[in-house]
Amino acid sequence: QFYYATTVNYLEGIKENYFYAPDFDKSLHAFVSCFTFNHDSLNQFRLYGKEADKEASGVSLVFEKEFFQSDNSLEGLSFLSLKNNSQNSDETIFPLELDQQLNAEKSVDGKFRINKQPVMRCVYIDPTSDYIQLAHRNRLTFFREFGDETIAVQDKILSKAEHEWENYKKYIDEKTTDFSDAFRALKNNYELIIEEKKGITNSDLESSNKIDTLINEILLPLKYLIKQSAFQEEQECRMIYVTSLNAPEVKMVNKKFLFVEYEADVKESLDEVYIAPAARDYQMYLAWLLRDKDVKIELSNNPYRQT
Repeated sequence: QFYYATTVNYLEGIKENYFYAPDFDKSLHAFVSCFTFNHDSLNQFRLYGKEADKEASGVSLVFEKEFFQSDNSLEGLSFLSLKNNSQNSDETIFPLELDQQLNAEKSVDGKFRINKQPVMRCVYIDPTSDYIQLAHRNRLTFFREFGDETIAVQDKILSKAEHEWENYKKYIDEKTTDFSDAFRALKNNYELIIEEKKGITNSDLESSNKIDTLINEILLPLKYLIKQSAFQEEQECRMIYVTSLNAPEVKMVNKKFLFVEYEADVKESLDEVYIAPAARDYQMYLAWLLRDKDVKIELSNNPYRQT
């Protein structure tokens, strides 16, 4: 709900924080898996990597790229189980409908699992200014990846870590600029639509409701990816699946937790495992558990004083 408030605040030019709690919608329920670009982060081990509420006692799982959808066949909305509305005329504004069979398949064990999904960067926005930043790796991760390796560039010997970081930073800056430009254009269009809507609210309630529906559909992909800049340290990306609670792949446990199962196998898709400082005793167990897989297992490099 807070992400939606951040998005709407920006579009409406409101430079302050507030909490918005929309009505529960059983036809559009989002299931979210969260990932980070920074695999060995002490702060995230302390906040999220907990076993029995003990800080820094978990593991960080690094997945191969094949764990996620490699391309986007539905133009940015492949995480929605959308019905095909191509038969509707261009003049018709229709409510978003979900196809419960489009993005989930029944496996040999009789369970419904959703197909591979794209992973998308979160966007961090400061509601009190025009600050926008895409989630990305930090500079330290390049030095931990390449260590003391060097590379020859135009007859100069450079740090490979620094060289790769500079290229990556340039790429992220370009993508951030592209997003900022598109987001500003969205803001301008949003303001125009809201202004037009004011003139028809009383005279044509049906058209006004259709405009509200259209706005919600446009903002749907964004409201799960926009985050307040205070959370930027997390450098998060997300896999999102939106469907109806009536869909066969939706399951419940303990009468309060809803979830959907994912097609790709976690163990088969692992690339690396980082063991948190307070979980070092499990190194041998993890090595045995993954003995038949070519998975790199590392102890966290972060200092941590256990209490």
